[in-house]
Amino acid sequence: MLIRWIRAIMHGDAGPLQQTSVGGRAGLLAAVAAFCPAESTLKVQANNTLKRVPLGEASHLLLTNAGGNIAFIKLGGAGVAVDETAMPLLPGSAQVIGRGSATHMSITCPLGGDVYITEGEGV
Repeated sequence: MLIRWIRAIMHGDAGPLQQTSVGGRAGLLAAVAAFCPAESTLKVQANNTLKRVPLGEASHLLLTNAGGNIAFIKLGGAGVAVDETAMPLLPGSAQVIGRGSATHMSITCPLGGDVYITEGEGV
């Protein structure tokens, strides 16, 4: 079934699923854009003290935990603080997340580590 759907997209026969056209090939998958950095990368030396970082206007964030310890992040307003609902960022991992309406990010890494934040567009 999936292969038939992909072939239909490639040949322009996907009906309402057809969204965009790239290089003459129409399809829903063509609408996904790769992450494109919009700002310089910010390095945050995270530890057990809460760090608050103001965010720019980009719609997405590439978060990279370059350390060997788990870090926790939370998006929100100027007073945002990491709590039990914070998102874990595993050691050695990178994730692209949507910024939503957040203006700030709080970060903590109880055992210490570097977290890199790159603002941009796409996923």
